Amino acid sequence: MHVKDFEYAETEVVPGDGTLDTPGLLDLLDEHVSTTPPLVVEYEEDPDNPPAGIRLALDRLEAAGA
Repeated sequence: MHVKDFEYAETEVVPGDGTLDTPGLLDLLDEHVSTTPPLVVEYEEDPDNPPAGIRLALDRLEAAGA
């Protein structure tokens, strides 16, 4: 599953900073998917230092139960 988050329709943010309900998404996956799909984090808003945003997103996903 491809995970991306937005604050507004055109403003990409680190997953967890925008409108994406990360815990809710993970709960829905647990309820409706019999396997554990890989989660792919896409973050393109800081091309000079993408690992920082991706690490933050991964930490948030792990804290939410991924």
